[in-house]
This record gives sequence, structure tokens and C-alpha cells, in this order.
Amino acid sequence: MESKTRYRIQYVDEARFNVLMKTLKYYNMRAYKDFVFYHLPYIRNGKLIATKVGDEYEIYLKSDPVFEFVYGNLCVYFKVDDEIVTFTRIEPESFLEAGRRCQLPIYKGCPITSAKDRFMVDYYNVKDK
Repeated sequence: MESKTRYRIQYVDEARFNVLMKTLKYYNMRAYKDFVFYHLPYIRNGKLIATKVGDEYEIYLKSDPVFEFVYGNLCVYFKVDDEIVTFTRIEPESFLEAGRRCQLPIYKGCPITSAKDRFMVDYYNVKDK
């Protein structure tokens, strides 16, 4: 009989991680659902479908192409020690922090934090034509 290995989930700073996840849910529901409904069940069951970078693992979350062009890939980083998964951070942290502090304006379907982000959204839309 095969025993199921279930990994325990921990956080370096659980309150901060949960706040950033709520911000992610608000601004990028697709990435949030990808993490919660696809990656998290695999991690809990011991199947690490992630890329190892040094002593950490990273998960790239699916996102809108415009969002990825402006802010980069959404990544969740975690460590694994003796069947304990410890989530360390979410990137891009600067965007998530800005979205947590105040409600960001939406420009052509993408949240923006500055004039540079607005320019990047326009550039992305023009370069495809």
C-alpha cells in the first residue's frame, strides 16, 4: 500500500503573504486562480512542479500578456525542508505593495502605478500592430 505524502504549508510572514495574495486576487484573478487551484494542490501532495533556483523553488503564474510586459512575470518563491513548504515571497513585490496601499487606476485593462506603466501599455499595444 502506497502512503500519500502531504506537505505542510508555512510562511515566512503569513500576514504579509496573505495581504499580497489578496492584492494579487484583486488585480490579477487569472494568476491567483492559477496558484490556488492548480499549483497549491500539487504542492500539498508533494509534487513540486516548480523550477529550482539556488535553495528556493519558483513558480511562474499565468497572467495577461500586457501585465507581464509591464511588470514582468508573476512568481511565487518557496523553500522545501522535510515535507514542510515555506513560502518566502511573491514577485513583483513593488506592484503588489503599491496596489495594497491604494487602489490603482486601470488603463486599457492593465493596472498602472506611474506614467511609465501607461507608456509601457501604449507601447505594447502599438508594437503588435
